[in-house]
Amino acid sequence: MLLFPEFVCMDDFHYANIIVDGRAFQGFIDLEMCRYGNEALALAAAMNSVIQCYQLERWPVSRHGY
Repeated sequence: MLLFPEFVCMDDFHYANIIVDGRAFQGFIDLEMCRYGNEALALAAAMNSVIQCYQLERWPVSRHGY
């Protein structure tokens, strides 16, 4: 996991912070919890939000945007 390239990623990933137009992912808002990490951290944060979320029908839009 430590071998992944590092970049600044958003760690406040949930549906209230995502902009979607229909089924098209547009971007993120509320970037106050950005941190230095890698793709594994970003994917884990996204998957954690889906597991706890009651709106699982939105996951395909998030996955497509990722």
